[in-house]
Amino acid sequence: PQTAAAYSDWAMYTAIIKRLREARKTILISSHIFATLKEVCDTIYQLQDGKIAQTVDATEFDQLESEMTQVTVGDRLRNLSL
Repeated sequence: PQTAAAYSDWAMYTAIIKRLREARKTILISSHIFATLKEVCDTIYQLQDGKIAQTVDATEFDQLESEMTQVTVGDRLRNLSL
């Protein structure tokens, strides 16, 4: 769970993940924090209702992040009636 990890811990996790990637290992990470996903992932599999809803490669991460932000943040803002 990286949300509770200190920055130095996350830096170590990132270094380990990058070494595993260099060794051609497959690593599964469950996260909604795009900044960290962009740093270590080649592909993102977006899950919805326990199934893969879409597969996104690194060139499309920014677009996926924008879409997800609009859905999550946009809905919350609309519910505030601001």
